[in-house]
Order: sequence, then structure tokens, then C-alpha cells
Amino acid sequence: GLLQEGLVASDAALDEIDAVDSVDEQFLGYRAVHWAMNLRGRILLRMCRFQEARECFRMMLAIDAREVDPTVRFIAHMGCLEIAAARMEPENAGEHAAEVERIASQYPNAYLRVFSLAAQGLSAEISGRPELAVGPYAESLALLRQSRAAMEYESELMASLAECHLQLGAHQQARELATLTLSMSRSRTQRLPQCRAYMVMAALAIEANPADREEWSELLAHAEHLIDRTGAAIYLPRLAMLRARAV
Repeated sequence: GLLQEGLVASDAALDEIDAVDSVDEQFLGYRAVHWAMNLRGRILLRMCRFQEARECFRMMLAIDAREVDPTVRFIAHMGCLEIAAARMEPENAGEHAAEVERIASQYPNAYLRVFSLAAQGLSAEISGRPELAVGPYAESLALLRQSRAAMEYESELMASLAECHLQLGAHQQARELATLTLSMSRSRTQRLPQCRAYMVMAALAIEANPADREEWSELLAHAEHLIDRTGAAIYLPRLAMLRARAV
């Protein structure tokens, strides 16, 4: 989750990308530059540098589908979906979620299916239907745990479920999921889901007792520290909204 450091590493990798041997790329099964550009896009979108992130993903999606690994295309569509979610663009979100589903159907495997279900959940959530997002998110999480595919995504899915339950007023479920997310992401040093979990817990504390400033302000301080440490400016609007609600 150290996005600023990740961007520096991305710069260095792209500077030397031409040195990657074609034999190595054949062994990997994809071109290194494609993977590097997708990773760069994902870093930039979390830093709220949406225009630059979108350009990375557009470059990948402009390549003939026959010339690029399907995983590369689905990551680009997931990135565009996350940008649409952050910018509250439900129509764009639905379009990219559908593309992720199409790729997962063409190349059936557990890894793509995990993200396809998550894409459906995110699209429903950004359309203002968290009740329709819970099912796909939960199914994605169950498949991830059963197949052990995309295990790095487990805490992100748990955070998404916690946020949906929060929106639905299912506070006990939101609290339990946020607590589990926080414990898991700490143990795995995954700072971004930690930040999301702290904000869910802060929202619950504000809802329960806005006068108890000590509890919710401490939780928001933890979230703010993680945003500063990681450079994840994408979470700043949510942090500001929670502070405004607590006043």
C-alpha cells in the first residue's frame, strides 16, 4: 500500500523495460510493459490521479485483444471500473463490470471469477444498490477462500462487504467485518484495507454516539495517518465526509 514508493519503482521499471528479454516474456506469458502499465494505473488511481491512471488503462485496452493476455485486459477494465466508482459514474462502472464478466466467461478460472463477482458488486454499490452488492461480494469472497485464488484481495473484499453492511444499516455485521478486516490487513501489512476498516469503525462510532469524540476521532486519526503514509488520496473525500458528519 505504499503508493508513493510504488510510483517511484514504476518509473524505474519503465525506464528499463526495454531490457526485458523476449524469452523471459514467453516464460511469464505476457509482455512486461503491459503488466507494468496496469500496475502503474492502479497506483495512480488510488492516488486520485485519475486522468493519468485512465491513460494507462486506455493504452492497454487499445491493444488488439488477440495480442494481449486476457488478464491484462481484465485488470485494465477493473481499473476503469474503480475510477468510475470513485468519480460516481455508474454508467461507466456498469460497462466495465460487464467487460470483466465477459472476459471471465471466455477464460473460465477461479482467479478471473473472483474479480468478475467483485466487479458486479462494485457496480451495484456505485449505482446506489448496496443490497444487490452484498451477494456478489460474498460469493467472490467464498470462491477466493475455497480456491485460494487472489488471496491478496481477501481483505479488500471484506472491507467492501463491511461498507455495504454499513450503508444498509446492518451495524453488527459491519462492525464484525471491519474488525476482522483490520486484524487481517494488519497481519499482512495491507494498509489500504486497514484504512477502509478504520473509516467503517469511525462511521459506526459516530452513528452510535457522536458526542463521544475521543473514540471516533482516534479512529479517523488512524485512517488519516494511513492515507498520509500511503498516498491514497482516493480516501480523502470519505474521511472529510465522516469528519463533517461528526461535527
